Order: sequence, then C-alpha cells, then structure tokens
Amino acid sequence: MKKLYFLNEEESNRILNLHKDATKRQYLTENNKKLITEGTGAYSSPLTDEDLDSDVNSLVIELDGWVDDDNIENVYDIIKKYLNLFAINDDIMDAPTIEPAIKRIVYLYNLDENGGNLVEDIDDVGETTLDTTSIKKKNQIGQMITKGLALVKPVVPKTPAEIAKENEKIAKDKAAAAAAATAKTVTDKTAAAAAAVSKKTADTREAWKKFPCVLNHNLRKEEIFTDGGVTYLINDVNYFSNGKKVTYVKDENGDWQKDTIEPFTCNDREFKTGDSSRV
Repeated sequence: MKKLYFLNEEESNRILNLHKDATKRQYLTENNKKLITEGTGAYSSPLTDEDLDSDVNSLVIELDGWVDDDNIENVYDIIKKYLNLFAINDDIMDAPTIEPAIKRIVYLYNLDENGGNLVEDIDDVGETTLDTTSIKKKNQIGQMITKGLALVKPVVPKTPAEIAKENEKIAKDKAAAAAAATAKTVTDKTAAAAAAVSKKTADTREAWKKFPCVLNHNLRKEEIFTDGGVTYLINDVNYFSNGKKVTYVKDENGDWQKDTIEPFTCNDREFKTGDSSRV
C-alpha cells in the first residue's frame, strides 16, 4: 500500500481531491451500497465471485494511496455488508465449498493486490488526518473481519415433524440396542452354560479313568446328563465316577425305583465275574 505522510497541506488537498473525484466517477456508487445480484448470501444460496468482484475492486481503490475519512467509511460499509453472508469457493471445480463471504473477499483482495493483505493494509492506514469516528471505524473493520472469518454454518430450527421423526428414530435405535444387548446376554449365558457342560463332561471322563473296569465292561451303556455328568448303566446298576453305584428295582407298577446307594471298586465281585447284577 502507498502511504503519504510528509506532504504540505496544499499538496495533500490536491491529491486527496483528485483521488476522491476519480474514485467517485469511475468506481463508487452512493455510500457504496451495491446490490447483490446473484446468490442471496445465505448458506443455501451463497454468493459467487462475480457477486463480490465489484466490492473487492472498490476495496482496492479505497485503500490505494491517500486514505481519508470517506475511504474508511466506504471500507467499513463494504465489510459490514458481508459480515453474516456466505460465498462459494469453487477454485477446485470438483469440490466446491461454502465459506464466509469475508474470507472470500479477503482472498480475492489479496489476489488482486498480487499478494497484498487486506487486514494489514487497513491496519497500516495512518490516523493523522482521520477524525475520531473514522479511527474508531478503522479499528472496528479489523474486528468485523475477524468475526466474519469465524462465521459458521447456521443452525436451522427443526420443525415439529422433524423433531417427532428424530425422536421416533431415537426410540427405535434404543429398542434395537436393548434387544441386541438382551440377545447378546442370552447368547453369552448359553455359551457359558455350554462351556460348563463341556467342561464337566471332560472332567467326568477324566475321573472315570480310575475305574477301567466300568469303562471296559462289555455291557456298559453310557449316559450323559444335561449338566455334563457321565454315568454308566450296567444291567440294573448305575455307576458314577465318584465311586458310587445306585441299584434300581421295579415297584408294583413296574416302574424302576432307586433302591440302594453303595460305593464300588474294580475289585468287586461283579467285575471279577462279569456279573453286574445285584449281589
């Protein structure tokens, strides 16, 4: 940016008037209140570079050379106008993005100025010839740019129907999660129970190795209980891996009933003679 600081009053007024006449005649409209001709600036209808070009050019002119109160006023109005608007960034054709209009203006200004910096150019404006109001607005311009750069996508209030639909989905998701948790619990319990049964069967078979006379008996019939326990039935006698045997008799109705519970060993007579009927 060009800055003139050591000019006499006559020369300053001459340059100032030339600049004001030229910019008003060629570039500026009254109070720089330009209409936005394309997008509305809303997030759903962002401005294009074409919408911004005129005001970006005005910013370049306003901040070039001697900057007075009118220039600051015009810059202030331009920045304020775009403070809450959005623009489209289509520099990457296949992946356009929506960004704060202020951010796009800063970018286009810097591009027009061949690497210039809008924020720094405003900051560098001398305050010697500015009145109090202009100095205040100059500082506010920087604050507005910072605020505009931080603009985020607006949150659109939801309709009652949308809220009801979301609540319905939440309820369904919760119910599905609860059902899945219940199913997992059942599955886990079933798996745990199956593992316990399998372990008991393995443990019982291991215990049976102490009684080869039962395991090798040619009349044995293996029975596996639901809890995994393994017993052997030889004729009317049920043998258990803990060294106990249970004998059964038929009652008056012809049903088998438990008769006696006794210990056994492989030295018992029935294993010596091959007879496992009641002694």
